[in-house]
Amino acid sequence: EVDIRPLSCNIQYRQNKNVITFMLDKPQYLSVEFNGDRLHNLHLFANPLETEVYKKAEKGIMYFGPGVHAPLDLPNNLIRVPGNTTVYLAPGAVLKAKLLVDGVENVRIIGRGILAHPVRGIDLMCCRDVLIDNVFMRNSDDCIALYNHRWNWWGGSGNITVQNAVLWADIAHPINIGGHGDPESPVGEVMENLTFRQIDILEHDEDDVPYQGCMAIDCGDKNLVRNVLFEDIRVESIQEGRLFHLNVRFNEKYDKAPGWGIENVTFRNITYDGLGENPSLIKGFDNSRKVKNVIFDNVVINGQRMTDLNGFVKNEFVEDIRVR
Repeated sequence: EVDIRPLSCNIQYRQNKNVITFMLDKPQYLSVEFNGDRLHNLHLFANPLETEVYKKAEKGIMYFGPGVHAPLDLPNNLIRVPGNTTVYLAPGAVLKAKLLVDGVENVRIIGRGILAHPVRGIDLMCCRDVLIDNVFMRNSDDCIALYNHRWNWWGGSGNITVQNAVLWADIAHPINIGGHGDPESPVGEVMENLTFRQIDILEHDEDDVPYQGCMAIDCGDKNLVRNVLFEDIRVESIQEGRLFHLNVRFNEKYDKAPGWGIENVTFRNITYDGLGENPSLIKGFDNSRKVKNVIFDNVVINGQRMTDLNGFVKNEFVEDIRVR
């Protein structure tokens, strides 16, 4: 038995005894799996040709060449990236470290190499004007997590786009939005203008029910999350979790105050094929902290177009939820 995923790529193969053969007609990032084994699979990254190449470190270029880079002498195994810098991972480079982009602007992380720190995903805290494009991520925590105030970062978040991505969360969420904020502020912080498009989700495995969600907006700590678009998202069968999670929460483990609310969220052209997931969730906190103005537009679950919210877990603190 062979699976070549994302299944949306529709890769056809031929099998001759214990050999499979297939052709690609364009660059693609694939998982080749045998007899249903997702833990001992082949990750096949067929990249497009490079149009921007560097051969060494130079002014404004942080260079990692072919080979394994494991800078164990660094505090917390962390590399600080200065502003106005391009971090270039050459083909064949494997960087076993964390990259910290803190309080700076005009930073790019590019190339054909691999960031091999699977416990971390990409965590954005009070960031603005961010593009994550053309990535394959497999993590033992959230793949993409968007937070507001945490530790030494303040100021809200906005104008963040994630596109052309394959996301695989062996633990936790492929996409997690809205946690951590500034409960000491009288007005809280805003997280706004977020776009997630052209994404294949290959796994979501979260056994803690309150935190489940392939596409999770979990809003606490006086955060207001608004103007969010999920478009052209394909979710394959997941181990454990739920598809949609919209929750204005007060979780004493992480929050000092409830979130302010979630508003203006669109899910467009979403497909899910699988079994065994928990019901999706839409919950506000109270009459002044609601989930409102949410659109589900052309959501198809196991071949059936969604027409209502039957099967969702929801409460009375939601407003203007539309399915079309």
